[in-house]
Amino acid sequence: MTPPSGSHHPAGFKAFRPNTPDGKLDLDAINSAAGLFNFDFGRPPRDLQELFQQKYFTVMPSLPLGQRLVMEPRTGKFKLASQ
Repeated sequence: MTPPSGSHHPAGFKAFRPNTPDGKLDLDAINSAAGLFNFDFGRPPRDLQELFQQKYFTVMPSLPLGQRLVMEPRTGKFKLASQ
């Protein structure tokens, strides 16, 4: 399913910043972007790359060393996990 033709973001939409100004991962922003994507497309994003490609992020998230983001399939929310 694809969003309606043209931009799928509403007027005035600003992409999410996946990291705080001090460089920490902002899981709330990432999960808000994923929720909006789900609303727009009717499905959760496949991964972070898809959120970035569809311009839900200003940049790809910087992850803490030794950590990765995984999505809980049941909820569509991302969480940190050890590599």
